[in-house]
Amino acid sequence: MAGDLDYSTVLASAARASVNGLPLRIILALTVGQDFSLVVRPDIRRIEDLKGKTLATSGVGEFTDVGARLLLKKYGLVPEVDVKLRALFGNHPLRLSALQAGQIDGTIMTMPYNKMAVKMGFRELVHLREFIKTPQGGLVTTVQKIRNEPDLVLRTVKAALIANRFLKENKSEFMKLLAKESGVNDPVVAGLIHEEIVKLYSDTGLISDDAMQEFIVNSKESLKLSREVSLSEVADFSFAGKR
Repeated sequence: MAGDLDYSTVLASAARASVNGLPLRIILALTVGQDFSLVVRPDIRRIEDLKGKTLATSGVGEFTDVGARLLLKKYGLVPEVDVKLRALFGNHPLRLSALQAGQIDGTIMTMPYNKMAVKMGFRELVHLREFIKTPQGGLVTTVQKIRNEPDLVLRTVKAALIANRFLKENKSEFMKLLAKESGVNDPVVAGLIHEEIVKLYSDTGLISDDAMQEFIVNSKESLKLSREVSLSEVADFSFAGKR
């Protein structure tokens, strides 16, 4: 809001800010969903097999906790009754270590850690994008920038979509970038990640009305707001539409 940044990539925070009245707009989705998945011991083959088991999250109210609760409820399991949720505050490697040590039966992790777990022999049971519609990453900017520099915003949106397509279509270049930026040098893990981003990265940059409504509903709940909020108060996909 101070003008120090031209864009942000965190869509959920932007949606909350917009719903709360700040002049920010989501202009592009870089993904079609979340890259989080539920990773479990190899003997667990169905969600129903989690009954009586323990899942680790990164803390109450964190996305891993919210996602785990939504997932369990979707399959008829009651969190903390049928399945214990254990908060392991910290990063993904801590929860992966706990899974390896047998201290937990499963956990929700993002890439590259969920793919590292798969290589270790654990099972990727469910992708959260299968039931959480909101995308994970994208571009957000201010209403002022949209009004004052529409040509620059349009070029930025086009460049982001070109980058998405390039990474999806050029596996070797993607793996080089992954090694440089994230330190993932294992070709098996990198290959699994690329398989996932081919499905995950958006070609259009657009978000469905249902996903936008999910952003709005979740934002209103967290802010305890009851007023009606229109899609145009949160997003402006006119630039993605011109791609």
